[in-house]
Amino acid sequence: MPSLAVDGYEKLSAVIDTIQITELISQLSFEAAGCRVFEPQEKLRETVFGPMLSLVAERSTQDIRPVRIILFDKKPGRNWTLGWHQDRTIAVRERHELPEFQVWSTKGGVPHVEPPFRFMEDMLTMRLHLDDVDKTNGALEVISGSHCLGRLSDAETASAAAAGKAVAIEQSAGDAVILATPIVHRSLASTSERRRRVIHVDLSPKDLPPPLEWALS
Repeated sequence: MPSLAVDGYEKLSAVIDTIQITELISQLSFEAAGCRVFEPQEKLRETVFGPMLSLVAERSTQDIRPVRIILFDKKPGRNWTLGWHQDRTIAVRERHELPEFQVWSTKGGVPHVEPPFRFMEDMLTMRLHLDDVDKTNGALEVISGSHCLGRLSDAETASAAAAGKAVAIEQSAGDAVILATPIVHRSLASTSERRRRVIHVDLSPKDLPPPLEWALS
């Protein structure tokens, strides 16, 4: 059984049931491959700040809260490949120039920035599957244990992926996986006609240095 501390991920079964999945799908708008949500609808907020937050909080030694929500939808006509990488950016309410916060961008109309890596090391990510997912429809793949390697350059990321153990996170609808946010991961293009809808939530125990604030409150 993979361990969050050792392997950098933990798989959870039946986090929500089929009725809850249907309710979520009926309320959510999957308008893009990756839709960032900072004002979640009632059912999504209830799920993110309810069972998802509770399960992650049980596995954190610090008080932790959701700071970003992304809805991913991989399907025929909306397909992509994302190579091996670490997540390095956070979403903030407004742009403020601070010495250690660099490489600004805008995604979904919201400012994003690379913080000092100590912020990423304390973060956890939970992905809740609204569809069955396996390698044929673009399951996330991770390099087991790579969350312990610190901040990696692109070349170091490629080396870690080549040398490490790649694991595909294959799960059923309603299942979830909790990840150490810095884990090296990728997602290959789907070769299936099946959709792959995922609620991706980043969580952090840290406040940002003023005047920076998390975009999701």
